[in-house]
Amino acid sequence: MFSLEEQASLFKGCKILVKFYTFHHENKEKSIIATRTVGIPTSEGRKPIIEKEEPVPPVKPDLTVENVDLNISTNSKEHHTNEYSISEEGRGLIVRRGQIFDITIELNRDYDVKKDDLKFVFLAGDNPSPTKGTRVSLILSDKDTTKEWGAWILKNEKKRLSIRINTPPTCYVGIWKLQIETVVKSDNKTIVFDMCHDQNIYILFNPWCKDDQVYLHEQDLLNEYILNDKGRIYVGNQKSMNGRKWNFGQVHIVNVNMI
Repeated sequence: MFSLEEQASLFKGCKILVKFYTFHHENKEKSIIATRTVGIPTSEGRKPIIEKEEPVPPVKPDLTVENVDLNISTNSKEHHTNEYSISEEGRGLIVRRGQIFDITIELNRDYDVKKDDLKFVFLAGDNPSPTKGTRVSLILSDKDTTKEWGAWILKNEKKRLSIRINTPPTCYVGIWKLQIETVVKSDNKTIVFDMCHDQNIYILFNPWCKDDQVYLHEQDLLNEYILNDKGRIYVGNQKSMNGRKWNFGQVHIVNVNMI
């Protein structure tokens, strides 16, 4: 054992180090305050280490998305999809590629264009991939885009944002999921909050878009082949042919598979 005088002399020139560690484990942030005493030998000739763990609750996101309105009624009319049963029942948004559509986002606080960012991620298929065009990330901007993916602010009402989104006329036709990420930058740190909207977005071919390969230039053709849900089918043979009224039912079922 060391005498009091000997212990006092041992502490001279010694350093006390206090470090703050923050790490992530299983998406949970945990903080440890470690106090380490350096240069103090014990009777066994070892240096004592004193560590104290103090869990710190995760930092709550400063900016979160409270609600997302796909404006199904308005958008479906603009995209000629308002008669689809999915649109009528409000179960999802059906739009046509190469054409803009508007959504409304409600936040928990006012949106600050200087320190806040919004990212819109569109996902299609089982394994979305940027190289395959089935995973698209859009950073919110104040400028519109044409003939490509884009998202920009149409109206800023503090906690309520009207967002305009554009899809290219060559994007995949299929069922898409929308994920929104909020990014807050402050004090040299970035806090991210993300939410996945529960309603699907169906993107169809667009015969009204000149840049789409299925474009039809005559309104009569659009009315007959796209908008008309009823018509006639012909049965029989070359000697005896009869026409029957037929309900195509194309607006009642949307079975969209990835191409």
